[in-house]
Amino acid sequence: MYVDAALHAAFTGSPVVIDDTPGSPFTAFEGLLTGSMLATQPGSLVVQSWRSPTFGEGDGDSTVMLTFLPDDDGGGRIELVHLDVPEHDLDGVAAGWKSHYWEPWRLYLEQELARLAEDAIDDIGDDQGTEQGEGQDDDRGDDA
Repeated sequence: MYVDAALHAAFTGSPVVIDDTPGSPFTAFEGLLTGSMLATQPGSLVVQSWRSPTFGEGDGDSTVMLTFLPDDDGGGRIELVHLDVPEHDLDGVAAGWKSHYWEPWRLYLEQELARLAEDAIDDIGDDQGTEQGEGQDDDRGDDA
C-alpha cells in the first residue's frame, strides 16, 4: 500500500512519486519529502532514503524502514524505524509521521474495512433473497 502511488495518495490525500524499484525517486506532499527507494520486500519491508524540508544542507539523508507484520487477530501492524534524523528535526518528523501518515492511514483502513463489511453484508442479503425466491411460484392466482 505504501509503495502503490494511487493508494499512497488515497490515504495521505496528496500525490506521490513512489515505486518499489531500488534507486527509484520518492517525492511526497508536493516535493516536501524527498528521497529514493533503497530496498523492498513486497508486502513486508520498505527501506528508503528520506529528507524533510527542514533538513539543513549539511544534514545527510535519513533512512526510513517500514516493516509490515501480520497480527494474531488477522490484522496487521506497521513498525517504523527512522534513522539519522537531524536532532533539530526530531520533533517535527515525529509529528509529521503522526499527522501525515499514521492518522490518515488508520482512517483510510477503517473506512476500507467498513466498506468491505458493508459489501459483504449486501452480498449475503442478495444471496438470501435469491435463495428465498428460487422455486417459488406466484400462487396469488388471476384475481391479484
